Amino acid sequence: MQAIHFLLAGVATLGVTLAQDARRASLPATAVNGTGIATTPDGVIAGGRNWEARFRGDVVEFLPVLGERAPRTLPLRWQLQSIRRGETLLHSATASGKPEPATGGVTIARSAGIAERYLVRADGLEQTFVFPHRLAGSGDLVVTLQIDSELPGVPTADGGLAFTLPGIGGVHFGAVTGIDANGRKAAGNVRLADRTIELSLPAGFVEDATFPLVLDPLVGTQFDVTGGSATYDDSESDAAYDASNDRYLVVWRRKFSATYSLIRGQMLTGAGAASGSTMFFVPSGTAVQKHARVCSVNALNRFVIVWEEAPTVVGPRDIFATTVLANDGSQGAVVGLLTTSDDENSPCIGGDATVGDDEALLCWMDSTNIRAQQVTVSATGATGLAGAAPALGSAVFARDLAVSRSGGATGRLVAAWTRLGFLADSEIELRALTRDAALIGSTFTTANAVGDRAPAIDGDGNRFVLAWERDESGGGNTDVVCQSFEVSGTTLASTGSVTPLSANTGASEATPDVCCLGAKFAVFWQYQFSSFFDDIYGQVLGPDCTTCGPSFLFGGLNRTSAHNYEFAPRCVGRYSGSIAASANGLMTFSEGENAPPFESDVIAQRFYDDELEQDLGGGCGVGGTIHSSCLDVGNGSFSFTLSRAATSTPAFLMLAYTRNDRTCGACTLIPDVWNGYVGTTGTNAFGNAAYYIAVPATAALSGSSLLAQYAVTGSNCFLGGFDFSNGIRATIQ
Repeated sequence: MQAIHFLLAGVATLGVTLAQDARRASLPATAVNGTGIATTPDGVIAGGRNWEARFRGDVVEFLPVLGERAPRTLPLRWQLQSIRRGETLLHSATASGKPEPATGGVTIARSAGIAERYLVRADGLEQTFVFPHRLAGSGDLVVTLQIDSELPGVPTADGGLAFTLPGIGGVHFGAVTGIDANGRKAAGNVRLADRTIELSLPAGFVEDATFPLVLDPLVGTQFDVTGGSATYDDSESDAAYDASNDRYLVVWRRKFSATYSLIRGQMLTGAGAASGSTMFFVPSGTAVQKHARVCSVNALNRFVIVWEEAPTVVGPRDIFATTVLANDGSQGAVVGLLTTSDDENSPCIGGDATVGDDEALLCWMDSTNIRAQQVTVSATGATGLAGAAPALGSAVFARDLAVSRSGGATGRLVAAWTRLGFLADSEIELRALTRDAALIGSTFTTANAVGDRAPAIDGDGNRFVLAWERDESGGGNTDVVCQSFEVSGTTLASTGSVTPLSANTGASEATPDVCCLGAKFAVFWQYQFSSFFDDIYGQVLGPDCTTCGPSFLFGGLNRTSAHNYEFAPRCVGRYSGSIAASANGLMTFSEGENAPPFESDVIAQRFYDDELEQDLGGGCGVGGTIHSSCLDVGNGSFSFTLSRAATSTPAFLMLAYTRNDRTCGACTLIPDVWNGYVGTTGTNAFGNAAYYIAVPATAALSGSSLLAQYAVTGSNCFLGGFDFSNGIRATIQ
């Protein structure tokens, strides 16, 4: 049987290396989050699993990720006020320092060689003060920090301090430990006074210490244990792939409170392991960032990330962008692409899988229209907008904007969105366009008697699959359906009827995403078993929406009995990063609590299509490209597909068990057709064709191979009358 195989990885650190069939009962996995450090125009920013810190001059601002339970962002800020030994002043607030990134953290140089250091850990900041030489004076060593926070502070049983709000959480300031150069340790003291924290070590330990001496508390996020099992709130993920460096980039939204969220990123290797640290896309000011989308520009080996940004949750929204170099994770400048007084929102972006162009295509909505425009990307990572920004349709009563992940081999993409009906059902609208934002044909509408919404679209530049939600008759629940489309230089047209992928009466299937794998497609969706008990399902498809084998289930990590709500899947095929890439991909989704406030993690999972197909070459002229689709024992609708061949012409499928390899002009005839089979079909106006064969349900056929190749009207072979596609060896599963 054909299968999709999964290799599990957590966003955004270590991943497991096992490949398993997704239809097996259990799939062990671990979700962990990474750390990151980045410089900003006014300092340094760092972050971990459930926190972020900003270093500006002498001020450190620690932001716990409290999720939507918090009415607003609730940071704890501190600034070094003084360091004393007894009555002797060793450092005062008048001697300011500058934060500098260091290996694994941030360092601020202080007076007399004293260093204030912060080790960035997943669970918090490990703050240390390093004293390199014996200290003047006598008595206790006391470090005083001036603090500012809305969070009330109280002592804790472990000797530290807790700055929390009941039912929400906050910040934990850990106990103090002194460590000298010989490894001797002594417990210190943490005291909360009026708007200050005093960190102290006893006089006897300081007097006898071998220097350098380290004073060492830990600052981390603390959560109310009655508030749920999640410890951070990550969602709205997306991913892209770079073939040259075999890297994925995953981006997502992290909610610090109900009024503050930022975009984060993490690169993964093709094997699913984290590459580098968590990425920060620093806002222009205090801002709400959300709705991030990412694509790949193959010619430059760069990822392009776009997102919405606004000063408050009510807008107005602008669209910003940056780039990431795939080989080392270095970031380009953050650029405001659309920052007018209008409300620019819902950005989505398609990349370029070829090496012949170095731009991306941005689609967005403003208060009036849905628009598209070319995004230029330089070798240094700078981004900008170029050319016209045509209107694809009206933005009034429109939502759920999506665009295919790349232009494939032809540089053609398709955008899709939901058109809400006024006293009528909602529909899906599509518009084809080139990577240079030139419109192709007219708008296509999925007219239907019930509501359609939440479209997802992807393709190879010629053939596209659209998946979306459709209301069940009678309302209340939704199904996931798909339809195939083809695009030429002048036309967008459907090439098949609407096909249900998951239509279980009385249950809701929702939020689909689709990704092109080259010859085939994969669709993922959310299946609701009961209220907020959802799993992710997927299905491999041929380009005509024919299903390949059964659907497969991924039930998520389910870290606790209250943490089993999987939702919002997103997928990317490697084909979107290179038209020569293998039929592998990455699926990301959110997994959250099944009760309010639904705090969630982001999970990533690799997958691959196990159909065995070997490209044998031999093509020429306008012969196009052949692929096998769903070659499974017992598949009654298996097909050999042909794409990008001569249009509206007879096409002959040649099949054999043995090779011939006979040169014919510029072509090579691969199958031994004299001892094989020839079937007749024809290409359509888009240069595509399919020849369907019923594969018998005979187990002995599994493992058998067929050689296949198409011939179409051309100019290279048999007295100049034919061109050939490439030949392939396809193995029955």
